[in-house]
Amino acid sequence: ECEDIDECATANGNCQHICTNKRGSYECSCRAGYTVSSTDSSRCVDINECTQSLGSPCAQFCTNTDGGYTCSCRPGYRVRSSDAKTCEDIDECLNNPSPCQQICINTDGGYSCSCNPGSQVSPTDNSKCIGVDPCNGNPCAHKCTPNGNSYTCSCRSGYKIKDVTKCEDINECTQSSGSPCAHNCRNTDGGYECYCKTGYRVRPGDITKCDDINECNNKPSPCQHICTNTGGDYICSCNDGYEISSLDKNKCQAKSDPCKNNACEQDCAVSGSTAKCICDRGYSVSKKDPNKCDDNDECLKKPCQQHCQNTIGSYTCTCDPPLYAPRNNKTVCIDPGPDPCNVEPKCKQLCKLTSTGRMCYCNDGFVINEEDDRFCDEIDVCEARADIILIFDASKSIGVDKFNNQFVFAIKLIKNFNVESDNIRFGGVVFSEVAKRLFNLKDYDTQAELTKALTNVTYMNSVTFTHEALLLVDREEMFSSEKGGRADAPKIILIFTDGSPSLRTNATLAANVLKNKRVSIIILAIGQGSDLKVRDLYSIASSQDDVLLATDYDSLDTVEKKLTSKMCTASSRQG
Repeated sequence: ECEDIDECATANGNCQHICTNKRGSYECSCRAGYTVSSTDSSRCVDINECTQSLGSPCAQFCTNTDGGYTCSCRPGYRVRSSDAKTCEDIDECLNNPSPCQQICINTDGGYSCSCNPGSQVSPTDNSKCIGVDPCNGNPCAHKCTPNGNSYTCSCRSGYKIKDVTKCEDINECTQSSGSPCAHNCRNTDGGYECYCKTGYRVRPGDITKCDDINECNNKPSPCQHICTNTGGDYICSCNDGYEISSLDKNKCQAKSDPCKNNACEQDCAVSGSTAKCICDRGYSVSKKDPNKCDDNDECLKKPCQQHCQNTIGSYTCTCDPPLYAPRNNKTVCIDPGPDPCNVEPKCKQLCKLTSTGRMCYCNDGFVINEEDDRFCDEIDVCEARADIILIFDASKSIGVDKFNNQFVFAIKLIKNFNVESDNIRFGGVVFSEVAKRLFNLKDYDTQAELTKALTNVTYMNSVTFTHEALLLVDREEMFSSEKGGRADAPKIILIFTDGSPSLRTNATLAANVLKNKRVSIIILAIGQGSDLKVRDLYSIASSQDDVLLATDYDSLDTVEKKLTSKMCTASSRQG
């Protein structure tokens, strides 16, 4: 009887892993995770569980090992402790420290970071938070300014906020504070444009202001004869014997008025549609011939205390020597005595000898009393506010000595006004055939400076073209702020003259231009000669009361007080 040999008892049957004896044979097998080699039944090779046809045993990643395999998970997951084949999500937000600077939100297999209000995730590190720019995205129409977690919208110049974020154009031309333009205003998108009325142009350097265009400076002149510039326009006038054409305001035609070619001996005035001859002071229309003027014999009314000598157009009083007529009353006679200045009644302040006797005069700050030339009245310094332009006649009828007397009197006159306080400002003009500006209102602000400016003025010795002085004041805008004028100060012109203007019509027109601009015109008329026609001066002055008379240049002191009062009253009245 045969006995089975147990091949497994020797060298494990030469099996690599497990040997199983069988009757008359044996069989090699392998441990779990291995399989018998197809080329050597005694050998075992590893089974790759990760590539089995039934699929990977792992939920995510499978890694084959010698005799087995290992399951692993993607980032954000880990192998489940209860089932090594499956994966569970890792909640990174539970880490300490948290992976996020502010807010951590766990997600399947990962996490995301977010930020508190007012912050946002950094574009360079999504775990960090940076401040939010509330202006990001341009929420405002023009300008955006961050304000904490919010923002404030503003607009460019010329616009205003509308509905918080929008801007709308401001119409500067219709603001409650008034138009920014001196004349006309045109609104534009974000701004405005100024433009001027006809006859004006925009001032260089200040587009809101308008300057008058002096059309009279054009070449050729717009007027055939005389051009007078006015604010925004001009006025044409004509030489004597001509009038403005009815067809063209710039042209002149020969006059066809009732006084044309009149037969009047002296002067003619229009009354309605007829001419009437009139006479100068000291004359009367002749009863025999209405075209003639007869001299009035004033001596018939016995105006003189002693002797009356009728003259053509006037009269002269004389006294038996050594009697003399006082300066303020040429009709009476006074005994001067051996020393006129020491004879009672004496001059109360100052006395000087003249060819006709004595003359009383006063210290600065005083003037001769109008009723009795022995007395001096103290002048109250005028504290009114005014801009005053002094116009001096330098025509040939005056003569150089009397011309200079005007300035001596003017220097005394201005001391009656408060110059140093800047209440009163003076300008100066001298004229004859042409006019010349001596100084502007802004040039001098002390009595000493004005005195110097009124000393050694050149005598012109020509015709009396009063209109040239008035035109110069208007043309050069001597009352303007650029020349020292003040908008709140009354404007006054004082004219010193000894005769009627050579071109009366021109002077009247030029004066009217200034009077229409609220300029008061006062005239100091000096003398009694035939050259002085007071009626002509009435048409230039603001009123007949604004024409003051002095009998001669030696008697100017007698009108000083009245003239000061007149100028001071004009300042108060106009202001």
